[in-house]
Amino acid sequence: MHANPSFRQIEAFRAVILAGTISGGAALLRLTQPAVSRLIRDLEYRIGLTLFTRSGNSVRPNADALQLYREVEQQFVGLERIGIALRDIKEAQLGSIRVAVFTGAATRFVPSLIARYLDDHPGARVTLQAGTSTMVVQEVALRRFDLGMAHVPSDYPGVVSERLEGLHAVCAVPSNHPLAAAETVKIADLHGTPLLSLGRSSPIWTLFSALLHSRGVTPKAVVEANVSEALCTLVSLGCGIGIIDPFTAARESWPGVTLKRLDPPLPYPISLVYQTEYPRSRMVEALAALIRDEAALLAERWALR
Repeated sequence: MHANPSFRQIEAFRAVILAGTISGGAALLRLTQPAVSRLIRDLEYRIGLTLFTRSGNSVRPNADALQLYREVEQQFVGLERIGIALRDIKEAQLGSIRVAVFTGAATRFVPSLIARYLDDHPGARVTLQAGTSTMVVQEVALRRFDLGMAHVPSDYPGVVSERLEGLHAVCAVPSNHPLAAAETVKIADLHGTPLLSLGRSSPIWTLFSALLHSRGVTPKAVVEANVSEALCTLVSLGCGIGIIDPFTAARESWPGVTLKRLDPPLPYPISLVYQTEYPRSRMVEALAALIRDEAALLAERWALR
């Protein structure tokens, strides 16, 4: 009864077939020629088959060898694929990541970072979903998404949050408005002014309302919306002054719109949101780092000087 061959014997067999000679196979495996010859002899003895026709120093695979090689090669291709997969996982090239983002950052800010991520990791797959902050936090807590970006209530169960510090709301002014020439837009400037603001679902609504009240400012509310891009369009049409999120303000320019800092600044509380209990994948860490770094640049850009 013959025994199964060892992996080393099969490896030597494959190398000799690929190289066409014992010496070539030895070079592929970085072994000596006698060592490979011995492995081939041991393989033939163990399986009870002669695999090569020998003539002097040359060997030629016979029909049995070629049939065996076809089976062996399929297994080695599988091993090579596993090796590639392991390398890609190590380099965060392979796999999928599900990202849920509040609407303001989902239209331009996060997609631009996903594009940069995919340039470096072309084998990755990303799912992006936009929604309210409440929806984002819930989806991450339920483990339907791996990474979120949203306003997070304190101690929300099932998630861990990381505050993106230093972010502030931005004022969008019609380019032909007198305030377009001002260095900043002061809260007092909004008194009696047609105002376009993010609605009650926005994380800045309570902060903004409190700030207006503390300064005795009563603007003329015209439009409330949960999408800053819609507000910018209305600003460009001369409908009023808009208070928008800093991620929408990351766009280089809006025709007919001039972006200004608010004085005093209005904090925009947004966090990265992660699942609890489960370790973060390399993909999550890599994309979160991109978001974190770009948000820091935004914070610096719109800091009141």
